[in-house]
Amino acid sequence: NNGGTIENCHNTVAVSGSGYVGGVVGINLGGTVENCYNTGTVSSDNSAADIGGVVGYLAEDKYIKGIVKNCYNAGTVNGSARNVGGVVGYINGGGTATNCYNTGNVSSESTENHWVGGVVGLNKANNLYENYVISCYYLKGTADIGIGQQGEGYDATKSLTAEDFAKEDSFPSDWDFASTWEMSELLGRPILQSNREGG
Repeated sequence: NNGGTIENCHNTVAVSGSGYVGGVVGINLGGTVENCYNTGTVSSDNSAADIGGVVGYLAEDKYIKGIVKNCYNAGTVNGSARNVGGVVGYINGGGTATNCYNTGNVSSESTENHWVGGVVGLNKANNLYENYVISCYYLKGTADIGIGQQGEGYDATKSLTAEDFAKEDSFPSDWDFASTWEMSELLGRPILQSNREGG
């Protein structure tokens, strides 16, 4: 996605590849991915890959920030990749992830130079932009930390228990449960009103 908008999309099947791999988008440059989710397994057998539950690689393009907003992953994200994130694998200069969450297990088989996070694998700013990860959450136990490696960007990730995920008041006021999100009693976590998981 180069400068475009992808919204109200979802994936439920396994996705694998050797480069930039995401449940919904492989690479998002200066574009917006909003109100999307993934429940399928995302994987790679390439140690140089960047993989994320929703987006593999996120960055700016021509000074326009890349945005991932109101998205979530509930599928397993694993492989031998270098950067593995529950929502985004690698945020380079000029990327922002806001109001996102992950409940799937996140892991990497790589033994060196790899970063694994419940929300983002590697958050690496450049000298023009900071990268912001704001109001993002991950299920406790799915990863050790929210961001595997944090550069000069801003990190506002938090782990929640399964019990907390099922409560609206576990999420801050900028999570709009009036028109964007709703709490699913069946799944025990938020889903999108415009893109309801399960129909």
